[in-house]
This record gives sequence, C-alpha cells and structure tokens, in this order.
Amino acid sequence: MRYGQIRIIAGQWRSRKLRVPAKTRPPQNALRESLFAILQPHLDAARCLDLYAGSGSLGLEALSRGAKSVAFVEKSRIATKILNANIDELDAKSQTTVILQDVHNFVSRTAGQQFEIIFADPPYSDAIYDKWWANLLGATRKLIYDNGFFCCESPRVMSAPSGWSIKRATRRGTAHLTILSPNEL
Repeated sequence: MRYGQIRIIAGQWRSRKLRVPAKTRPPQNALRESLFAILQPHLDAARCLDLYAGSGSLGLEALSRGAKSVAFVEKSRIATKILNANIDELDAKSQTTVILQDVHNFVSRTAGQQFEIIFADPPYSDAIYDKWWANLLGATRKLIYDNGFFCCESPRVMSAPSGWSIKRATRRGTAHLTILSPNEL
C-alpha cells in the first residue's frame, strides 16, 4: 500500500508522523497551524467530528491538543485502514470512533449526538461545492452545539448559508479555511 506522511504539529503527540493515503490532500501545515491557533481556547475536552477524515490529521491534531474525543467519518476502505493504523500508533483507540460511511449518509441519518467542533476537508471538486456546502451545513446543524465551530477547507472562499455565521476566513496558499458557527435557533 502506498502512502505519504505528515507530522502532528503540537500537543502530546508533537512531531509524530501520520501516514497519509495516496491520492489524498491532507491540510497543509500552515493551514492546520492557523486553524488550531484559532480553536485552541475551545479544544479542552471538546468532542469533535472529522468528516472526510482521510488520514485523520485534523482529528488527531485536535486530540493531541486536548480534545476529549473524535469521531472520524470516511468512505474509503483504504483510507480507513490507514486511519486506524494512525490511531493504533498513537494509542488513541479509547478516544476515537471510526465510521466507514459516506459523509452525507452519516450526517443525514445520525441523531442524538452533538459536537463542539466539526472538521470537513472534502475532496476539491468545484462541481459539487455549491450544492454540497448548503446541504452539508443544513444536515450538520443538528450535530453541532449552538456555540460550536464548523471548520472547512475549500478551494475558494465560501459564503455563510442561512442559519450560519462566518467567524473567521483565511487563506494559506491555494487553500481557503472557513470557520462558521450556527446561529441560535
């Protein structure tokens, strides 16, 4: 099996290597540094959801920095195998759940769980983004606390759909990071 590697930036597993599935695009270090600098005050004991998990780099970085738990959702069996190997390598099984399922199926069928932080790093394909963005945010609204954060990497600037407010938007290289919070119901 072919794979690349990236490192966890900070926290208890600082500098530990993670395997990355071939043909995936993990978030660049500069983007992850920006994201976690913003989220750090909110990570302590947070429950996180990592959608389109791939190697698990976002969720595992969150755990390294103090999050309580992470649920990873990934539809690729190969990526899930690598994700599980990364979790085993860090001895993080007790803090993680890996769900082998399509993200849209997961968010539309999941009820009764809520998270403080949701990460989404979907494959870059502009053809799906407009429809995907509104649909995913609408479906994840029930999964996030009112004071939670939805963090998404995208190939372009994303606007806030109804029911959401942009808390921060930044760009690192060709990647755009948008952090939103749901408007109170």
